[in-house]
Amino acid sequence: MKSRFYLLAATLISILAGCDTSGEDTLYSNLPDEGWAYTDTLVFTPRPGAGPLSVAVRHDASYPYSNLWLEIAVTSGGKDISADTVNLTLCDPYGRWLGKGFGGSYQIEMPVARYIAIDSLTTLRVRHIMRCDTIIGIDQVGISHRLLQ
Repeated sequence: MKSRFYLLAATLISILAGCDTSGEDTLYSNLPDEGWAYTDTLVFTPRPGAGPLSVAVRHDASYPYSNLWLEIAVTSGGKDISADTVNLTLCDPYGRWLGKGFGGSYQIEMPVARYIAIDSLTTLRVRHIMRCDTIIGIDQVGISHRLLQ
């Protein structure tokens, strides 16, 4: 009986030791019900590491457009490193939402960079660059940084 316990404990320890602890760093910001103003920039501080970067959006059916233009800027130590624009297509030409979800809530994710190295001073800033001041129907915006070993 004791030998089975020790064998099980040793097996669990070796399994846990072999797990990849780098994983994925996913951060979301909630947006106010009144809408996301053009001047409201979301700031994310991901864990240091290197790997692909994606942006994700959670929205509901009240979002009035078929796409969402975002500007994503990378800053390190107070200096701008890079900035890029992303056009997220949220629905097809027939008005069907492309994101996954149920009910009236949808989530869609899009790769932004195949590889980005993030240090402890790096921040990511995300803002919408639609042609209106405040957009409604966007619930959350997030970034996902998959950390490679």
